[in-house]
Amino acid sequence: MVGADKSIYHLTNSYLFSIAVRYTMDEHLAMDVLQESYIKIFDSLKQFIYKSEAATFQWMKQICINESLKLIHKNKRKYQIESGVRFSNTVFNNHDLHVQDLYRILSQLPDQQRVVFNLYAIEGYAHKEISQLLEIKEVYSRTLLARARKFLNKNISKLNYVAS
Repeated sequence: MVGADKSIYHLTNSYLFSIAVRYTMDEHLAMDVLQESYIKIFDSLKQFIYKSEAATFQWMKQICINESLKLIHKNKRKYQIESGVRFSNTVFNNHDLHVQDLYRILSQLPDQQRVVFNLYAIEGYAHKEISQLLEIKEVYSRTLLARARKFLNKNISKLNYVAS
């Protein structure tokens, strides 16, 4: 890696890795996504026109999301976190045990529901944008989000009940 490439990598690695983990629900798959993302990013830098730091991060984030979706579509299977797996500190700075429970619940969502939930609730995409990105009808995006929320509410309530 050249000096500038190395700097870009070090500045954005944790940020992009956390995005990839949210979509793949697996650290090893997230590393694959990250590698593919950086290949695309570095290959595209020659044509990239700098506007602002925020726009640059958004551009890199979009590449990472697209690579995550590509991996999910390619494998067409559900990625589950085994109960004993812990995420490294590159994802979470605090060691809150509840985060593991929440990720475990998210990992139980079907792929499409998890992806729509991530895009809508976390990334801030509108249903129209999600429908275009995933090539589904807008109403189906809303349905998937509603199902994901229902599942998450039910399972988080169970988690709170057990923790009490």
